[in-house]
Amino acid sequence: MKSSQFNSGNYNSWDKLVKQTLPQVNDTIRNVLIPKIDATIESMLGGQDVSYTKESIDVSQNFEGNQISGIICEIVYIVDDFQVPDAPQDAVNKDVEAITEAIKDEKYEITELTISTSDGKMKLTVEIDFEDNEK
Repeated sequence: MKSSQFNSGNYNSWDKLVKQTLPQVNDTIRNVLIPKIDATIESMLGGQDVSYTKESIDVSQNFEGNQISGIICEIVYIVDDFQVPDAPQDAVNKDVEAITEAIKDEKYEITELTISTSDGKMKLTVEIDFEDNEK
């Protein structure tokens, strides 16, 4: 029986990326990252009655040279309880640290998390390296 693997070219790595790595990364986003964000917001702000909107999530590729090495997720939530224009910056910084600590995981890196007290917008940038997701 002939092998389905090729001796050269990038198809073998492409096949692994499509069949194994991307499904694992998507599972991490859907079943680890997003539930952690939701649970953290609800826990910090007093339960499931907290009003927030999952505004957007944009996914792009991260490259090392000409190889795709992972993805970058830019996630935006609108959290009504974060709309406190006169909140002290120190309190906002503590919330950012607490959220970052609560949602961290070995499968991804939180590279940025900001909270805007003027409109309640919480922005997260998360990098998911393909190597980390194979753990």
